Amino acid sequence: MTFHNRKAGIGLLKGSKNSNYKKIEIIVSMFVLVIILGLFLFFYMGYNVQYDLKNQINSYLSSKTDNNLKILRRVSVNNETYKFLKDSVRGEVQDLSDFEGDFGNTNDEYFVCSIDGKKAGIIMTKINGYWRVTSIQVYN
Repeated sequence: MTFHNRKAGIGLLKGSKNSNYKKIEIIVSMFVLVIILGLFLFFYMGYNVQYDLKNQINSYLSSKTDNNLKILRRVSVNNETYKFLKDSVRGEVQDLSDFEGDFGNTNDEYFVCSIDGKKAGIIMTKINGYWRVTSIQVYN
């Protein structure tokens, strides 16, 4: 009787070891699924475009190197916009809107934001798989 109980106990231990592996496998699978879903939503829902827009504009405005000023001049719609961006004090994108439209081209996306208290319209264009600021206009 004692020998039989000992065998039964070993069988239970083996079963619990397998169930622990299954639990870990399920947890890891769910974690991977959450990461994949998060990445899908980030890229599919357009959050990466907003992220790129903020990073690019804030970078250009915070560090006004010769290269960044050339970029600001190139993407500014007019001289007033360029002068405003060049002279901006805080130089940070605020109150960024959701995607507003694409002007009939799926590689362009239009956003509205606030820079130093003024509204600005920004066009992001997908170039070689990456989103780039291609146009900024500050409104009075």
